[in-house]
Amino acid sequence: MRMLRHSNAEKVSTLFFLLPLLTMVLESIFFHKHLNLLTIFGDIMVCVVLFIYQFKPFILNKTRGK
Repeated sequence: MRMLRHSNAEKVSTLFFLLPLLTMVLESIFFHKHLNLLTIFGDIMVCVVLFIYQFKPFILNKTRGK
């Protein structure tokens, strides 16, 4: 709720894409399930895309200023 008050709902809703990633990490820690390379690569891609999407306005403003 704090994030919704200080940010728009669009940015907060993108964080829900991290829940499956968190589930996979906790599953591998607690249940000793091994993650294969493709899964790890997909998780990294999801994190990179969400990072880019979260900071998209900052990146666009920075490039327009030059």
